[in-house]
Amino acid sequence: MEQSVKDTSPYIYRPLTIRERVVHATGVVILSLVIAAVFTAKVNVWAGIPVILIGLVLAYLAGRAQTTIERRPGSIIEKNPVISEEERLKNEAASRAAQEKIDKIFEAWYVRYPLGFFLIYLAWYTADSGAKWYVPVGAVVMALACMHEVFWVLLIVAIFGGIVWAAFGAISGLPVSVAIIIGALIIANSRK
Repeated sequence: MEQSVKDTSPYIYRPLTIRERVVHATGVVILSLVIAAVFTAKVNVWAGIPVILIGLVLAYLAGRAQTTIERRPGSIIEKNPVISEEERLKNEAASRAAQEKIDKIFEAWYVRYPLGFFLIYLAWYTADSGAKWYVPVGAVVMALACMHEVFWVLLIVAIFGGIVWAAFGAISGLPVSVAIIIGALIIANSRK
């Protein structure tokens, strides 16, 4: 016969909210960008790339985490002789209600999407102003975390935009006479 063993651990697992997961992932991205900035300033640009890649993987893992460890209510570690059990429960309920209110705000599409569009604008502005490459990349990653429903659409648009940009860059790099010949061939084929 097996005897049931009572769980005497002072810790429990609690599910993470979407807001907490986004905050954790954003914190990891910001920390990795700061570390990469130090590496690129001290060594060279290539030294920061592994830090960025590791930071993005850790941000992905932090964003995918489902639970966190907390102290068990009423555990020996958490007991405080000054605060009564009733006051502690009342404080926990108030903080839980405030947390749920904040989660509702950050889970709403009308908060996340404008924030995502602002971050995309920030990425464009910083890339256009000549900032280091990891600042716009970090802004785009945070924007995609905000607008996670349209991630694949934005990824396809970014890939297509990169292909179009590369094609125009290749054509503009050609000598003028070759570009005129290619243009004439395109016009001749369109008239058939």
